[in-house]
Amino acid sequence: MDDLAKHYVSVRQAARIRGVSRQAILKALARGTLKGSRIDNFWLIHRRDLKAFEPRTDGGVKRKKLGKKRK
Repeated sequence: MDDLAKHYVSVRQAARIRGVSRQAILKALARGTLKGSRIDNFWLIHRRDLKAFEPRTDGGVKRKKLGKKRK
């Protein structure tokens, strides 16, 4: 079990390490932008995958591109 703790982290630990919310980590897992293994209702995230993960900085909201108004 000691080996498991060295290489894997929980959602809460991942959020703390990356400086984002737990919800952001869960959304990334659901979107597939962060790899993880789900065991029942518990996610395990390999530290290597967490290190490679780049959290979104736009607040997760898609914005419309502003263009020229048509007359």
